Order: sequence, then C-alpha cells, then structure tokens
Amino acid sequence: MEPQKTPGRTRGGPEPKKSPKPEATGFAEFGLARELLRTVERLGWATPTPVQQEAIPPVLAGHDLIALAQTGTGKTGAYLLPILTVLIDRPRAKPLNPSVVVLAPTRELVQQIDEQVKSLGAGLGIRSMTIFGGVSDRPQISQLMAGVELVVATPGRLLDLIGQRLVHFAELTHCVLDEADRMFDMGFIADLKRILYRMPARRQTLLFSATMPDEIKRLTREFLYQPREVQLAPSKPPEELSHEVWELEPDDKNEALARLLREDYDSVLVFTRTKHRADRVARQLARGGENVAVLHGDRSQKQRDLALDRFKQGDARVLVATDVASRGLDITGIGLVINYDTPRDPDDYVHRVGRTARAKRQGRAVTLLTADEAKYIRKIEQLLKQRIDRYGDDRRNSRSAADDARQRSGSRAEEDQSPAAKTRRRRRSRKPSGAGDTEVRSQTERQEARNHESATPVKDRPTDQPAAVKPVKRVTRRGRSPGSSGRSNRRR
Repeated sequence: MEPQKTPGRTRGGPEPKKSPKPEATGFAEFGLARELLRTVERLGWATPTPVQQEAIPPVLAGHDLIALAQTGTGKTGAYLLPILTVLIDRPRAKPLNPSVVVLAPTRELVQQIDEQVKSLGAGLGIRSMTIFGGVSDRPQISQLMAGVELVVATPGRLLDLIGQRLVHFAELTHCVLDEADRMFDMGFIADLKRILYRMPARRQTLLFSATMPDEIKRLTREFLYQPREVQLAPSKPPEELSHEVWELEPDDKNEALARLLREDYDSVLVFTRTKHRADRVARQLARGGENVAVLHGDRSQKQRDLALDRFKQGDARVLVATDVASRGLDITGIGLVINYDTPRDPDDYVHRVGRTARAKRQGRAVTLLTADEAKYIRKIEQLLKQRIDRYGDDRRNSRSAADDARQRSGSRAEEDQSPAAKTRRRRRSRKPSGAGDTEVRSQTERQEARNHESATPVKDRPTDQPAAVKPVKRVTRRGRSPGSSGRSNRRR
C-alpha cells in the first residue's frame, strides 16, 4: 500500500526506477539527451565531477535527493543536466505554469544559475527566467504570461507573485532548493513552507548545498519523500586551498590589507561582516589607487550587477563584499580571499574561502584575526579538523606570508613568470610603497604627536606652542562663584 502523501512529504513525479548505479566515466554513461551531450562537449566538460556522478543517476530515476558537497564541485550541473533531459520531451509550458522552479537565497546566485541554464539549454527550445526583488516586476510578469519552462527565483518575490495569482503550479514536476541551508539561515523558512505547500504533492524535490547542519537536515526532510542522500566531504574547503591567520591589533588591519594587495594577484575577494565596513574599506582602497568594487545587500540591483561585471571582466581587481557574495558565486580566477572580519559561523568560512581554489586550482585564504575574534577561529579549526598556521608581526616582517605559502605549494610559480605578471611588477615598482595606507600612517603619526605633546612638561615645550590653560573657577569666601545667588552654593 502506497504511503499517504501530504503537501509537506512529497514523492517524485515518475515512479522511481530501480537501476544499478553506473560507474560513469563520461556523461554519455548517464543516458542524458544527445543534444545535451553535444552541449557538454562544446563547453569542455570532459568528465563528471564526483557530485555529478553520485547525483545524476537518482535524479534521472525520479528520486528526491539531498546532496551535500564542497562548493565549486559542479552542484548546479548535477541537477540541471537531468532536469533539462526531462524537459526536452515535455510539451511547452502554458502561461503562468512553469514546469521547474529553482529556489536560491540571493539575486546573484539566481542570475548565475539562469546563466548556466541558458548555456546548457542553448538550442533546446527550453525557456527560463529569473524572479527576484529589488527590480520592477513588470518584465517578470510579461515573461510568465508568455510561458516559461524553468523559473529561478528568490523566495520573497516568488511568493509575492503567487499571492497575485501570477504563478501556478498545476504543471510543476520539479522543485530545487539550491544553497538550502543558507535560505533557512536567512529566515526564509516560513516563505519556503508557504511555497512548497502550494506545490503538487506528486513532484520531485532536490536539495543541494555545501553545508547542512543536523537540525536543518531534519527540518528539510519534512519536504522530501524518502530522499536519496549524496554526501561528499561536506563542510570542508578544497584541498588545493592554503589557510593562513594573521594575528594583529584592530588598528593594523588596514595596513595588513594593503600589504596583501601589493602581492601579485589578478583577482582578490575581501569579506567584511557589515555593509558599513564594506563601504569604508572600499573607499580606503580607492583612495590608495586600487581598482575596487563593492557588493552588499544595500546596493541597488543595478549597482550589484555592475560590481560583479567589473570584477568578472577584470576592470576591478578587488571586490569588497559581505556574505551576500559567499554563496554559490562561480567567478573564475580568484587567487586570494581575505577575511577582513573573521566569520562567526564556521560554515560561513567554508563558503567564503570556497570562492577560490575552484575546479582543482590553487588558492589562498588569509584571515585577519584580532584577539576578540580568537574564539571564532577555534570553531573553524574544529570544523576543518586542522590547525591553521599563525603569522605574527615577527614572521610577517621577516618574510611575507605569501612567500611562505608559495614555497610550500609552488602553486603560482608558473603564473609569476608570465609576461603579464612581469608587466604588473614593473608598474608597481615605479609606485611608492605603502600607497594604499598613507592615510592610516598619517592618522597614526598625528595620534603619536598628540600623545607626545600631552606627556611633555610645560617648561620643555616650544615657545610657539603655548600650553592649553585650564580655566580656574574663582570662589569667594562664602563658597560661591561670582554672579551666583549664593544660596544654592552655600555650605549647609
């Protein structure tokens, strides 16, 4: 007897097929559509990643799925390839009735997923669109009314359109929760429940994320029916990534950041804890002559798109961002990630540093650690199950931490000898060192001068700098100041 289905506990669209798990050596072994195989070959995807090998067969068989894997390992392709294979044989979607809904926590991730849909689905006739807030909903409504097969959305704006009866789920077959733990952490749990309860019970639900705490995992099982689980080294950054901690005082962070940026990296991502600090750090770097872009939740959608485009195209060498850029963004070529503020959640550290060392490339992560943040780094080390190398003032001054990392891994030796790198080094050698922290040093010098002045006796001060005279309050014999009533100050 088939178990009773409820809106919360669902079952995949087609009846799951019991097929042996293939030992895939290439994408052709999965049984994907031939049109997709040609696209995959054109994109240069030679062999499936581990998460794709584990996830594609159960998704094609119709099972619900929970997939946990390292960031940057091809999770998006793991669910898009089998879903697009199914959509090829389906009729075109009716207006306001998408067949697939992919939910993601941020606008940037939504746009990135849609770009990959269009890349993989080129020439297949599969229409897709994005739905997110911060922009006018009129173009989104027009696309929905024209009909699309696949929608990539943030929960808030999608729920608004559902409330306006502009999105219906009568023809829906697949629902994907991408970066699901982040959506729960950001407070989207109520919105997700309202969306999932409106979907048909007979659907296939896929949950993908880089991290999944046990309590969140138990909560997500409410929405999946007998899910298959894929777990590939969760909550750990790639092995190609080197970790460093620079121990310093809070006032020394700007100087340490400027020192790191003088090293030869084409793309650097700097994370701060707050939006205000992201703006302040970006202004500081811009005054030092750095090409910098800033990304956080208070920026308009146009500003956020422009910042990402500048960073991706190389117009901005440095991107200063909050954790809005730590989830799911796939930007190639980031060689260095700097935690200006130590993340309080170890999972946030995994997502931040996962922006580098992608696709088996070498990467480096540096955390600027102050004494009051030491408790956070200990939690991170417990998650990584390793102690991160510490670099104090003596080691940083004798030899930079970057030189130590390069000597250990040798990851950037070949790149450093390229003509472009040599040109950048020649240009930087003409600039005075410390250009980025001129204001920081001047502020420190002014403070030291004030401290010296306050500690110098009056008789030893130069005659052209008279000492500040503190006004003395004259008191009469009756204990009151001149002009006072006398009664209020009279001793009693």
